Formats: sequence, C-alpha cells, structure tokens
Amino acid sequence: MSANPPETPGITGQLSETPLFVVLRRIQRERRSGTLSVFRDEQVRQLIFENGELRAARSSREDHRIGATLVRWGYISEKDMENALAVQKETHERIDRILVEKGLVSRAVVDGEARRQMEQIVFSTLSWPDGSFHFEADTGPVELDVAVSLSQEMIIEGIRRIPESEQFQELLGDPSFIPMLTPDAMSSGSVRLLRDAVGVLSQVDGKRSTRELLESATGSPSARAKVLYSMLLAGIIEMKPSTGAIAEAPAAGAVGAESLEATQPSRLPRPEPAPEPTSREIVQDMYRQLDWLSHYDLLGVSQKATREEIAAAYRKRSRLFDPSLKAHPELVDLWRQLTVLAKWLRVAYDVLSNPVAREAYDKKIDEARHR
Repeated sequence: MSANPPETPGITGQLSETPLFVVLRRIQRERRSGTLSVFRDEQVRQLIFENGELRAARSSREDHRIGATLVRWGYISEKDMENALAVQKETHERIDRILVEKGLVSRAVVDGEARRQMEQIVFSTLSWPDGSFHFEADTGPVELDVAVSLSQEMIIEGIRRIPESEQFQELLGDPSFIPMLTPDAMSSGSVRLLRDAVGVLSQVDGKRSTRELLESATGSPSARAKVLYSMLLAGIIEMKPSTGAIAEAPAAGAVGAESLEATQPSRLPRPEPAPEPTSREIVQDMYRQLDWLSHYDLLGVSQKATREEIAAAYRKRSRLFDPSLKAHPELVDLWRQLTVLAKWLRVAYDVLSNPVAREAYDKKIDEARHR
C-alpha cells in the first residue's frame, strides 16, 4: 500500500514571535494559494494569495471599505453612498459596480482607490506588534473587488515603516555569512523602493560579513540590519557562507561554485544612485500613501527639522501641490490629488510650526511606535 502524500504544513502563530512580513515572505517563496487571516483584539484582516502573489487585502473595519474611502476623499457624497447601498441590498451587486454603473465614479478611480486602500490595510497590519495569524490553503476562487498585484514590493515598503529593532539582526541569521549581490539584483523592481539603501548597497562587496557591515555602520546597527533584511527579501542580495565553509562542508541545497562565482561583485555592475523622482511620481506616491504618512513625511523633513526647515519645505511642497497648476501645468490630470494634498500639507504645516501642537504630535508618534 502506498503511503499517503504528506499534508502541506499549516502556517499558524503569534505575531509577537513571528513578524508578519516573515510570514508573507514564506507564502511568496512557497508560492502558496489561500487566505492569511490576521487577528488582533476585535479586528480581522484577510490577505488573499494566488501562487504566492498577494492579490487582495480585506479588513473588518468599516472605514477600510471602498465606499467609505470614496466618500472620505470627495469622489461621491454620503447621499450617493446611501443610495448605492440601498440598491445593493436589493440586487446583492458589488458596491463598486453599482457606483460605476450609476456614473457616480469611473472604474479607473475605483481601481486606484481600492489599491490604495489595500496598501493601507497591508501597511497598518505589518506594524501590528502582537496578534495571531492563520493561513488556510486553497480557499477556492475569490471574486475580488479589484484584482491587483501587490507582490514583494509591498513587504519592502512595509518594512521601511517599521521602527528599527534588534529583531532584524536576528532575522539576518549567521553574522559570519557574507551578503552578496544576486545576478539579477539591479533588475529587481524593488530597487526603486530602496533609495535610502544605496549607501549600504555600495558596501556589499562580496568580502565583508554581515557582522562587519553592521559593526561599520555610521548610524544604528539595527537600522542597517533593517536595510539589509529589506534587500534580502527583495532578492537584491543573498547570504553566502565563507568560501572556506563551502569547501569543507557543502550543505544540502547549497549554491554551487558556478552560481557562487556568478554572484561575485566583479561579475556585476556596481549599483548607481537611483534617479530622483519626478514631480509626477512625488504627487502620485504622496497621494497613494496619504493615509499613513506622518506630517513630517508629507513635508519631506526629518522629525528633528527646525522651524526654518519646516517653513522652507512647506513653501517648496506648496508650489508642487498647487491645484492651480501655476508651477506644474503638466499635472493637470492630477487636479483632485493635488487638491487633497494641498489641504493636508497645510494641516501638517500648522501642526509642526506650532511648538505646543508639534510637541503633542511628536508624543503621539512616539507612543504609536512603542505600542
């Protein structure tokens, strides 16, 4: 009698023990299909995968629904939404289809806002310090409100927003291993998300170990470890034992000499600084990320910025986000995005230019980081 095939091991655990981005990366690498449910207090988030690709994100929070998002950003009125919900109650049709069929909003707007909403769900869930998770494989075909491909870039961006900690040093593994550029490092779509990592990437020479790279950091070793781990997940670098260790005892599944030689720096172009984003890219990225950007992010300054630096940044961003398009007529199709950004830019400036309001805001940020 033939033995039964082994069951695919489940993925269940606690976020306090296994960070969510580690779970997501495992699902991607193993090309799993199914639904990852994440629980914290009374909230539930569901991340849906197809062959390891993140296709959708759902939340139990009412303000994470596409209808609420369209109302919040002024695409439709609350009355429009009430009427659409009444139609949905009778027809059981998806709310996005009803809104489009009624001519209240275009399909392009719905798709764009739905993607932005799903990104917010993923980013906010990645920051949960505790909670539980369970992956259920092969949950069957799911009718998605919007079919998108969020992929590994989502994880990389999420990691960038997580406060630095020693967990990243632990996740890098054996500190004697040597980080090396992968053969297709510079073709990775995640490179653009790692503009702030160019300095670290330039020191990945195929000779220095993880320990040496961390010890030589001008800033915090934990901050550098987070950058290295981001590059590891992005497929930009990989960890290799020293050459001597490979010669003595090649581990099962270890990369052969030919592959190792292919990853040597002499075979790869050295990374060049990523080009500065265009005005259009800045506007689109800022609008897409608006739900989770801090006032400092919106102004493009550090939390240590002086009042003079904040004022200068506000003047610069005000010209870029000017809905009248006096400075950037080429952004005419982004008028709505500019209007929203200009409004929140003013809010950010009013808070950060007021010492009392800024102190209270900084306290709120610090409390959120340590929750």
